[in-house]
Amino acid sequence: MIYISVLGMGAQYAISSKISVNLAPTFKYSLTPVNTSNSLGYHPYSLSWFTGVSYKL
Repeated sequence: MIYISVLGMGAQYAISSKISVNLAPTFKYSLTPVNTSNSLGYHPYSLSWFTGVSYKL
């Protein structure tokens, strides 16, 4: 079984009263090593950016 931790936060910037831009950086890290066959375990990680545009009806 592989356990993964996720850390992220988001921000929203209003361009107008109905339109806003969203940005959320996220960091993922494997708590358990993927390769357990050797003494040096490999813990993969990734950094990603989620972006978007919101429109209020």
